[in-house]
Amino acid sequence: MNTLRRSRKLSALIGVLFFFAARCGAENLRVQVFHTNDIHGGLMAHPASFYKPDPHRLIGGAAALSSALKKLSEPGVPRLLLDPGDWFQGTPEGNFTKGRSMAEFFDLLGYDAVGVGNHEYDYGEAHLQDLVSQMKTPVTSANVLMTSGERVPYLRPYVLTEKGGVKVGIFGLLTTAMPALSFSRNFAGRTAADEIVYARKAVAELKAAGAEVIILLSHVGYGELDKKPFQDDKAIAAAVPGIDLIVGGHSHSALENGFREPVHGTLIVQSGSGLSRVGRVVLEIDPKTHKVVRSEAGLRDLWVDEFGEDPAVAAMVGKYHEEVGRTLDVVIGTSSVVLSRERFSESSMGDWMTDCERRYSKTQLAFQNSGGIRADISPGPVTLRSIFEAMPFDNAVVLLNLTGRQVREVLEHSISGDRGLLQASGLRLSYDASAPAGRRLKEVFVGDRPLRDEDVYSVTAADFVVGGGDGYSIFSQGTDKVFTPILVRDVLEWCVRNTSPLTAPVMGRVRKL
Repeated sequence: MNTLRRSRKLSALIGVLFFFAARCGAENLRVQVFHTNDIHGGLMAHPASFYKPDPHRLIGGAAALSSALKKLSEPGVPRLLLDPGDWFQGTPEGNFTKGRSMAEFFDLLGYDAVGVGNHEYDYGEAHLQDLVSQMKTPVTSANVLMTSGERVPYLRPYVLTEKGGVKVGIFGLLTTAMPALSFSRNFAGRTAADEIVYARKAVAELKAAGAEVIILLSHVGYGELDKKPFQDDKAIAAAVPGIDLIVGGHSHSALENGFREPVHGTLIVQSGSGLSRVGRVVLEIDPKTHKVVRSEAGLRDLWVDEFGEDPAVAAMVGKYHEEVGRTLDVVIGTSSVVLSRERFSESSMGDWMTDCERRYSKTQLAFQNSGGIRADISPGPVTLRSIFEAMPFDNAVVLLNLTGRQVREVLEHSISGDRGLLQASGLRLSYDASAPAGRRLKEVFVGDRPLRDEDVYSVTAADFVVGGGDGYSIFSQGTDKVFTPILVRDVLEWCVRNTSPLTAPVMGRVRKL
C-alpha cells in the first residue's frame, strides 16, 4: 500500500514537473538570430588552410551561407539576420565594386539590419551615403555625428521590427577609435561619439518607441586577455542595462558559445571574419512580459560540402568574380614557401613585404603595419589576385627621413601591443614586454650598427601610418616627405615579377626578451 502511494505521489510529481517544464520551455516565444561580421568582401568560398586534414576543403562564401540559413533555421520560428559592419574591404569582389556587390548580397539574403564599420568609410563618406541610399537593407549607427552634434541623416539611429508578436529594437555603434583607423579625409567633419553614452541614449529611445527586446550591432570590438584593454563590448554591456544581445565585430573574434556579461546578463556574440562561419542565437521570450528569459549561442563552419551553395546566390557572386577575374586572375610568378602573417609578432609575410619595399625604394628602413596585411601567400602560382588579397588597401608608398630618436619612438609604439607589431626591414631589435610602456626597447641595430639618436635614416612606409594611422603620430615629424603615387601592392607585384620564385626571409629581426 505504501509502495502504491509512493508510486502515485511520484507520478503526480513527475506530472507537475512536466507541466512546469512545458510552461517554462515550450510556451516561451522563440526568435532565432543569425549573424555575421567583418565579411570584408568574402563572397567567394575559399580553401580552409587552417583545416589540417584537408587544407583545400572549401569553406564559406555567400552561396554557402544562404544554403546554411535554410538548413539551420528552425521551422516556424521567426528569424533575424544581422551584421555589424566591415562589409567589403578585403577582396577584389568587394573592393573593385566599392561595396556594390555586398549591398546586393545583403538585399538578396534579406538582412534585417546591418551596422557600419570603419572600412565602410574607406572611399569617403559621400560614397558610403550613395551606397546606403541604394540599399533596401536598413543601415544603422547611433553614434556617428556631424559637427553640430546631430546624427548623420543617411544612417538610421535604430531599427524597430516585429518578430512573432515581439517588438525588437536594433541599433548600431561605431568605434570611437576612428581617427586611428581611417584617413582623416574620409571621416572629415564627423565623429564616432562615446559608445556607452550613445548606447544608453539609443536604449532609452528604443524603449520609448515600444521595443521589448533590444539588440546592439557593435563595431567596437571584444577585448581579450592578452591584448591592451579598451572600452569594448563587455564594458558597454556592464554599463548599459536593457541590451539583451550584442552582435559584435571589429576584433574578428570567434566566440563559440558567446560570452555572458555577468552584471546584466547580456549575451555577446561574434563569428570571426571573412564569412567562414555563421552564428546562431536563440532568444526565449516570456509570452506575457515579452522579456528575454533565456538565450543561447553557437557557431557553425560554412563547409561547402556540408551545406551546398544556393544557385541564385552563386550566380550573383559568379557575376562579380568573372568581372574581377578578367583583370586579376593572371599569374605573375611563383612561391616556393608559405609566407604567413601575424598581427602581434614578426612574420615571414611582413619580412618579405618590407624587404620588397626597401629594395624598391632603396631606403635604409621600411615599415608595414601588420593590420594592413590581409592574406598569406601559398606555395605555387602567385597571381595578381594573390597580391590584391594580401594588400587590399589603396595605401601608397611614402619616402621620408626620421632621426634615430624618432625611429626609437616608432618602435616603442610598435611593441606596446596596442595595434599590433610594425613589420620592419633593415633593422634588428630586442625588447622586454614586462618593462613599463615607453621603456621596453633594449637594443636596435640598423644594418650592423647600433641605432644612433642623432643620425638621420631614410624610411619607406605606407601613407596610412605616415598619416597617423594605428596611432603612429611620430611619422608626422619626419622630414623630406615624398608622397608617391605608387601603391604598396604595386611594389609587391614588382617584387614577385623580379624575384620569383619567392623564398622566406630569415626570421629573427624582433627578439622578445
